[in-house]
Amino acid sequence: MAALLCLGLTGCLPRAAPVLATPEYAQTVRALAKPPADRARLYIFSGNEWGGYPIYHFRPHYISADIFIDDVKIGSINPGEVMVMDILPGNHVFKWQEFDRKPSPLGTITPLQLNVQGGTVLFLSNNITKGFAMEGGVINVDTMKVAADVKVVRPSSCPPTICL
Repeated sequence: MAALLCLGLTGCLPRAAPVLATPEYAQTVRALAKPPADRARLYIFSGNEWGGYPIYHFRPHYISADIFIDDVKIGSINPGEVMVMDILPGNHVFKWQEFDRKPSPLGTITPLQLNVQGGTVLFLSNNITKGFAMEGGVINVDTMKVAADVKVVRPSSCPPTICL
């Protein structure tokens, strides 16, 4: 029965070992304060997909993801997590693929290219819409928040040419 439940809920997909944020850092980034002008604060959320029966709707997906910035793997996230980091301003390309797997020939990876401005906060989400798409952009910190039940994680490795 447990195996059927596993298959039904998550497909028994492998999970990433998250790099948890300290409680102090998690509290700071939940406040959504704008960062200094020399950096942008980036939040990457586990995303959504179209599905469901009998009503087709946008719902959370349950796939762990490897996260890439400028073709460099910076870490991995699981469902219910947000990876938070400060990055250098400039042009960046964001993408994701299934955790610990090579890109699937059946799923197109759609990267997101952004000219990131300093002093801004970006919310990105690894969605399954047109293949594996990274979607999102700059947000208004006065109207958004990070839910208390979302686990805050950090990149496992992000070079100083990208992260601060």
